[in-house]
Amino acid sequence: MALEGALYYSDGIKGANTKGGREGSSAVIEFHHQVYSPIDTQMGRVSGARVHGAVEVIKEIDTASVNMYKACCTGETLDELKIEWYRIVDGRETLYFTHTLMNVKVAAVEQILPNTKEPSKEQYVHLERLKLLYEKINWRHEEGYEFEDAWAEVAA
Repeated sequence: MALEGALYYSDGIKGANTKGGREGSSAVIEFHHQVYSPIDTQMGRVSGARVHGAVEVIKEIDTASVNMYKACCTGETLDELKIEWYRIVDGRETLYFTHTLMNVKVAAVEQILPNTKEPSKEQYVHLERLKLLYEKINWRHEEGYEFEDAWAEVAA
């Protein structure tokens, strides 16, 4: 079974996920995120501050979609977005990892609909890609490992 993510919103925004225990979220279909440290390849040393890329999420168009467009168009800052990740452990779906984004800007919203007239793509639904920028992020593994970083702060 594929891994599954649930995107939760703040500010009164609700997604259309009806799966038990995830009501009010949006089901995450695809996810990309990168943080990197520039390294001087000649010296092998860090040559600058770490760089946080946008969090990219692909999800179905749902009840939260208009609010994502609104936040993108108006520059609204969303207090918090949380993505919870689930996998199968001993035959049961289990939460194992959480991304929490704080002070979030919706940098882009892109609608996606592959050519569903092609037989190989007829099962596709109307999707959207969100590009999310944040001031602070928290990574939490449910076994107790956790780290938080704010890109505007100097790393210790």
